[in-house]
Amino acid sequence: QVISVKAGKAFKFGWFGGQSQIWTFEKVGECYLIINKATGKVLSAEKSGDLIHLRLDNKGKQDNKLWEISSVGNDYYKIVNKSNKKVLEAIGLDNYDWKENRVVYQGEPVRLAEYKGLGGQKWRFIDPLPVYTYQDVKK
Repeated sequence: QVISVKAGKAFKFGWFGGQSQIWTFEKVGECYLIINKATGKVLSAEKSGDLIHLRLDNKGKQDNKLWEISSVGNDYYKIVNKSNKKVLEAIGLDNYDWKENRVVYQGEPVRLAEYKGLGGQKWRFIDPLPVYTYQDVKK
């Protein structure tokens, strides 16, 4: 599962190779901006009343746009927002019976939550699928 952008918000989807699913990380001090390749916008934690929402925003160095990344072991990481110390969490990945259910709930929002070590709060970083080039061969 990957974080994908739809209507300016972050959702969990299976990998389909779209630009909306590719993110780059730009180091800012000890933190990172998380930038979506399709939009060029950064992942941001926005407070609205008592709620904190994830959204895409223009680049900036405000704490709500900066993320701390630290290892939790086995090549997994937690991604913590600098302004509120909450982690990115993909909903629906814990207590999931992978043997019985062959599909994962698609389109669930990615949210911020207190870190509890749940599977949906642990992330891996991989390069996108290989890019193949086409070469015309004349006979």
